[in-house]
Amino acid sequence: MTSSLFVLVVASYFICSAPVPGVQKNDTLPPSNIVFILLDAARSDHFSCYGYDKKTTPLIDAIGRRGAIFLKNYVSATETYDSIPRIFTSRYFSEPIFQMGTWGWGIRREGPRTIFKKFDDQQILFSDLISRSGYRTVIFHNHPWFMDKTDLVRSFDESFFFPTATRKPVDEMMVDAVLSWVNKHKGEGFFLYFHVMSPHQPYPPKEEDLDFIDKEELNRLNAVREKFKNRKGGGIRDWSKEDLQYFGVMYDSNLKHTDRQIGRLYEGLAERGLANNTLFIITSDHGELLGEHGGLGHGGPPWDSLIHVPLIMVYPPSIPAGLRIGGLTESIDIMPTICDVCNLRLPEGKSMDGESLSNLFKNPNRGKKEVYSKDSIRTEEYKYIIGKDSLFDLRKDPGEIRNIKSGKPEFLKEKLKDRYNKFMKMFRDRYRDAVRRQAPDFPFFYPIDEFQVSPKNAYETCWNDKPPRGNSMDSRFDKPWVINKSNRQGYLFCLPENGKPPVLSLSARIPNGSYRIQAFIAPMKELALIRGKTGFRVRFDPALPFQEPVDVILFEEEEEDTAYYLDYGPVTVSGETIFMEFDFLPPKNITCIIYHIKFIPIQLQGEQPDILNQNEIKMRREDLRSLGYFN
Repeated sequence: MTSSLFVLVVASYFICSAPVPGVQKNDTLPPSNIVFILLDAARSDHFSCYGYDKKTTPLIDAIGRRGAIFLKNYVSATETYDSIPRIFTSRYFSEPIFQMGTWGWGIRREGPRTIFKKFDDQQILFSDLISRSGYRTVIFHNHPWFMDKTDLVRSFDESFFFPTATRKPVDEMMVDAVLSWVNKHKGEGFFLYFHVMSPHQPYPPKEEDLDFIDKEELNRLNAVREKFKNRKGGGIRDWSKEDLQYFGVMYDSNLKHTDRQIGRLYEGLAERGLANNTLFIITSDHGELLGEHGGLGHGGPPWDSLIHVPLIMVYPPSIPAGLRIGGLTESIDIMPTICDVCNLRLPEGKSMDGESLSNLFKNPNRGKKEVYSKDSIRTEEYKYIIGKDSLFDLRKDPGEIRNIKSGKPEFLKEKLKDRYNKFMKMFRDRYRDAVRRQAPDFPFFYPIDEFQVSPKNAYETCWNDKPPRGNSMDSRFDKPWVINKSNRQGYLFCLPENGKPPVLSLSARIPNGSYRIQAFIAPMKELALIRGKTGFRVRFDPALPFQEPVDVILFEEEEEDTAYYLDYGPVTVSGETIFMEFDFLPPKNITCIIYHIKFIPIQLQGEQPDILNQNEIKMRREDLRSLGYFN
């Protein structure tokens, strides 16, 4: 989710309304809105305003000349999943604000390692802060993981989802929608978050390709495009130097296309009289490896090609034009800077880890002494990566190729490591201590592979194998129960023709509270109810008898596969453990799949999930595959 993002924050025409308790504004400043545009996977050294020798971003360059370009800005993580919450809450450590598995079933995917974690008590999402000030909030995006039930999206008043650019770019369509929305709401105060999955892969053919190569080279470029599309893994072992050059062209072409649309958006704001009093911020949540360090993509160690990201701020009333700020800055500073420039104060009891960058508008080279990612500390001269125990002299080795291992650098390495640990301790402890002890305020599901299943001799284990269709015996498996351990979508399937399925126990840690519990079942053909019985009997206490579901809820009816939620009613969890036993004897010898167990806190039992049909799930799966999240 999972995932990569380039953040282009545009704070535009932020109209002042009556202040609410905890948030104050200076009414003497011109009114302004906030438009926050996020471009996915953009690295600063491929922006022409950052010194790149190709004209990839001429319109963003022109926007940047109206304000400040931060030349040495660094983000805290190398993946969207980790980076976006750090930017949106100004935190060095934060729980995710979108859950990667939600796209499949319309509810949050959780597990024992995640459900007990919560935001710390002083934390606040920027979109929530703006809402408290009375502004309308809206998100435009084309990220398949940003479902309505995620913390990120549900913090906005409105959300608009667009397709992934699998076959052709969609940026123009998105900008059209944004400008149309602005036309309707330009008289109101609004915070507009525009999240564009570009220059992130996929890299569809586009007219901007010919801005970087001759027409005669298109066949070679398309061959590399197909090679990347069909690759296995993110390495470059079988990639030639020429392949990587064309791969860079695809990346630059995506960036150039998006630059044109961002320029069109800014021009549209100007035409509507909104640009001159707009705080306009362009940044990124992480970059992209284009062959460096043996990779194509993002995630992993915090190399500069992944954490050195653009940051551009334009706001004519208080940011002088033409600034090129050379001091070190961090992306967690964006939120406090917006609050400072717009004269917003945090509600009582809330805090931010970052600091306002507004002092750099007068002293552009007085940045921080060091910047931090979740796994590194970086100064002007050196970077120490904690997990790799690697030290780099950035003055002599800007590509971070040679790890310094002996002599005086050993002392420097220990000094940086000690500084990192001392600085991060307070933030890490606060994150660790933010624990949920009661049922959450949202429904969620546990995939089967989040449970402890016993007895072990009652089932077989496989990886990514699909259950057989029809009624023929399957020689791959001997036992009636089989657990698929796929890391993307594990499930339990039952083969009654291999014998009567033995009683199977499932247990997992879960916060105490009362939940309505439902099992998601997908028979390979319609589940025939015999006298109202399904054959799926469950009990939550070994001292009690097994029970049939109190309700059978049709999820979706297909010609071959029909899915149901089997509702087993309310259960009270104590001791932070859920225990359940399955005694399965289907009315017919039907192969069945148990995908997950859903938990609906009793106080929310009237809330309905955003259930997707199979076509929508298939579409999102294809989008995620094209974005490189799984093969």
